[in-house]
Amino acid sequence: RWRYRPPDWLPLMLRSKPTIDWDSSTDQNCLQPGEVFSADDTYRGAGGVTFLHLADGRGWAFDWKPHVGVLCIPFDEADADVYLSTYRLDLPCSWMLRLVRMTCLSDAEAYHVGVSVYGREWAFFGGADGTGVRYLRPGAWSPSLLHEVPLGRTMLSELEVNSLVQDLEDAWPSCGYSLLSRNCCHFAREFSDRLGVGPLPDSVMRLDVYATREVVNVVKDGKELMGRAPTDTFHTKDFCCGLAAYGSKNRARRN
Repeated sequence: RWRYRPPDWLPLMLRSKPTIDWDSSTDQNCLQPGEVFSADDTYRGAGGVTFLHLADGRGWAFDWKPHVGVLCIPFDEADADVYLSTYRLDLPCSWMLRLVRMTCLSDAEAYHVGVSVYGREWAFFGGADGTGVRYLRPGAWSPSLLHEVPLGRTMLSELEVNSLVQDLEDAWPSCGYSLLSRNCCHFAREFSDRLGVGPLPDSVMRLDVYATREVVNVVKDGKELMGRAPTDTFHTKDFCCGLAAYGSKNRARRN
């Protein structure tokens, strides 16, 4: 069996005979990216191109195309294995890390994570517009890759995963990114859940749990000290005042 996985992720119009040239009058069927198919005949053409006749009779595909690259690869069930890639992340979360380490979790670490399946690693990022869901080859987001954790094997086909990703692209716009409540870890958890694998390691999610709780407490204390109601709109002064109160509490404990 073979899998159609083109570099440009576009459908392939199948040929009525073993040739790369497309005839619009006779070639009407197509292969979708990620589709798995069986070949009942092969033909070695010029330039080392192998033509593959689909067993269902729809036509001929080919394993690669000059100036485009590899199009079809042998099917491997291990492609459905799902991995969580974790990367060390320091600067974007430095203030949150300092707060969490100071208040409740001295060994807290921040991670960027991505979920790999069928040869692509998906992750969530913030931005001004468009979807926040993006992909690269597995392990390529950063040189600070720490671990690749196996999460299991999805029962979804690559076509079904592609459809799932399209849904997630709409549901996870880049403008909806939140450092505390809607980040790459939350996306990875939903993606892996919908792939039917997981759960994510506790070490990945615990910073979000602790950080969210502690920052909420800091803001709550700050509003109280400033005589503001808990439901009042957040202001930076709430956080600064609450953080000062946290520092005073810690000094009192040490004394």
